[in-house]
Amino acid sequence: MSDVNPIDKHVGARLRALREARGFSAEALVRPAGLSIDRLERLEDGRERISVDDMRRLCEVLGATPADFFRGLNEERPNSGPTGGDLSIEEEGRLLLADFRAIEDARKRRMLLMIAAAFAREK
Repeated sequence: MSDVNPIDKHVGARLRALREARGFSAEALVRPAGLSIDRLERLEDGRERISVDDMRRLCEVLGATPADFFRGLNEERPNSGPTGGDLSIEEEGRLLLADFRAIEDARKRRMLLMIAAAFAREK
């Protein structure tokens, strides 16, 4: 697979990392994103370039931004790529905040704050 573009490979690996970080199986993501399972696999492997429209839909479903797909691209060594579900703490925080903002029930938001505070105090 030497003809795979390194940028497409990076974007695909980031897509997989974002999907896994959000708790989506491949099967659970394809329907709301309007993709087939085969196409998602080709995108995640970097064998196919993601279209702007697909990226827009994936961003909506994953609570991501287009920049999330390119994060780390310039910092990587040649032939390296993001691993599995590894996200920076900033990325995890942004994803968590996007979900938190979507919770309409103030009581549930307070409960989550209490849980986060309890984990933060844990040694």
